[in-house]
Amino acid sequence: MYQIKRRDSIAGRSHVAAYILVFFIAIAAFIVGIYMAVDEEKAKGVDISRNLKGKTQGAKMVPSKKGQKYPQKSSLPVNSRKNKVEKRDSGHNDPSREGKGRTGEPPLKTESKKEETKDSASEKKASIPEIKRSGSGKVAIIIDDFGNNMNNVDEFCSLDIPVTFAVLPYLKYSKETSRKALSSGKAVILHLPLENKAGINPGYGTLDTGMKRDALVKEFRMNLSFVPGADGFNNHEGSKATEDEEMMREILEQAKRKNLFFIDSMTSSKSVGLRVARELGVSCARRNVFLDNNDNVDYICGQLTELAEKAMENGSAIGIGHVRKNTYEAIEKMTGEMRKKGIEFVFVRELVN
Repeated sequence: MYQIKRRDSIAGRSHVAAYILVFFIAIAAFIVGIYMAVDEEKAKGVDISRNLKGKTQGAKMVPSKKGQKYPQKSSLPVNSRKNKVEKRDSGHNDPSREGKGRTGEPPLKTESKKEETKDSASEKKASIPEIKRSGSGKVAIIIDDFGNNMNNVDEFCSLDIPVTFAVLPYLKYSKETSRKALSSGKAVILHLPLENKAGINPGYGTLDTGMKRDALVKEFRMNLSFVPGADGFNNHEGSKATEDEEMMREILEQAKRKNLFFIDSMTSSKSVGLRVARELGVSCARRNVFLDNNDNVDYICGQLTELAEKAMENGSAIGIGHVRKNTYEAIEKMTGEMRKKGIEFVFVRELVN
C-alpha cells in the first residue's frame, strides 16, 4: 500500500514539473516573438517606440536594442506620408473647393491679412472718387437758396470755377448776395418759389396754380426785382406748378419778354416746363444731378463724379446744390480731379438752347 502511494506522489510531481516547463517555454516563445517583431519593424525603417510608450517623441533620438541611435520621424510609412501630400496638393486648385483649406477650413490667415490690407488701402484712397471716363465735357453748377443770410457766400465766391448763384426773392440778403456774387465774377439767377404738392409754403413770392393772370405777372416781376443782374431763373420747389401747363406758359411768356432763360430743377418727373419753354422759344435746360440730397462731403464728391461722367458722355451736364459748407468743401476738393479728366466748368447760361 505504501508503495502505491509513493508512486502516485512521484507521478503528481512529474505532472507539476511538466506544467512548469511548458509555462517557461511559452514565456520564452513570447519574448522571442516580441524581439523578432522589433527587428522586423526596424528593418522597415519604422520606430515603434511611439506604439510601445503610447506617445510621440518627435525627433528625439531613441535607443535601439543594440545601443544604436536613429531619429524618430512620423509613425506613418514614407509612402503613406507622400500620398497625403499628393492628395492635399491635388485639391488646391479645385474650383469646388475655392475659399477652403484641405479640410474645408477658411483660407490661410496670411492670405486674408494681405487681402484685408489691400482693401483697407483702397478704401482710404477712395476719399476722392475716381472719374472712370476720359474725354471732355462741360459742367455747370448752380447753388440754390442764397438770400437768407451771408453764411458761406464768401466761400462760394472764392471758388476758382464759374458758379451760378440762384437767389431767393424778398429776403434780407437777396440783393446784397446778388451784387457780391456779380462783383466776384459769378453769375446770378432768380430762384423762383413755385407751389409744391406737399402743401408747404416755399416762402415769400410763391406763385400758386390758383393765381389770376394779372396777379401772377405782377408777382413774377416783383420777384425778379430782388435779384439784380439775374439773366435767368430756376424753380424753387414747384412739384405742382411745373406740372401745370397753363401756369408754366404764363410764367415762361414773361420770361421771354424779359429775355430770361429757364432751368428746370426737375422737382417733378412730370414737369412740362422744358416742353413749354421750347414751344415758346425760351432758352432752357434741365438739371441732371442733385449734388447734396445727403449733406455729407464724401456723398457730394460721389455726386460730382457722376456729374462729370454724364458730362463726358453727353457733352454737358448741370448739377444743383445748396449753399452749405459741405457742398462748398466737396466742390473745392473735386475741382482739380474733374479738370484732369477733361471737365470744363461753365456758367449755366452757356448750356441752354
